[in-house]
This record gives sequence, structure tokens and C-alpha cells, in this order.
Amino acid sequence: MEYRRGDAISTGNPAVKSVVIARHSAPDDAFGGGRIAYRYDAQTVLWTLGYSRPLGPRDSLDFSWWQANSSPLLSGTFTAPGGIYGAAGTPVTVGRSRYTSNLLSAAWLTRF
Repeated sequence: MEYRRGDAISTGNPAVKSVVIARHSAPDDAFGGGRIAYRYDAQTVLWTLGYSRPLGPRDSLDFSWWQANSSPLLSGTFTAPGGIYGAAGTPVTVGRSRYTSNLLSAAWLTRF
């Protein structure tokens, strides 16, 4: 298991909840459509669970499950910046959102 704390990058539609926790934001030309890239402080936990089943002296089947969970460090009530995000000074409450990714794999291993 790994624990990481640092920058996370996310791309989405302009949203005041993303802007108030972001350290930096900029238009994202990779995806177009008016999307914005946000950089914010986050914590990420990664872990892997695996199982290996021998099939004989030279072969085995390996199964694994890998998961990453990432969430911003900031949450609470902030002041809206205004502009395209609505009226400046409006209180905005940001909860703890989470991004989760799973990867399942199976492999047949053989020795030559």
C-alpha cells in the first residue's frame, strides 16, 4: 500500500466548487469544449492485492486487483471568485469528493 500527498490534476466543465479549491486553473485545449484544467492539493492511496496459482513446475496463473483512491485535501465553505462562476462573494460549500479507479488483471506466466 502507498500513500501519496501532492498535486492532482482534473479536467471538467467550469464549476465554482472546483475553482475555490484549485491552486491553479487554465483552459484545457486537449479536450476542448470550454473545459478547464484544475490543479489542487490531494491525497492518494494505492494498493494491490494479488494471488498466484501454480499450474505445474513451469506455469502459474496470476490474478491481481489494483485500486487508487484520490481526494482533495480542502473542503469546507469558501467565497466564490465571481466572473463566469456567479456572483463574487457568494459562499460555496465544497464536500470531500473522491476519485476511484480499479484495475483487474489475469496473467498466465510460464518459464522457458
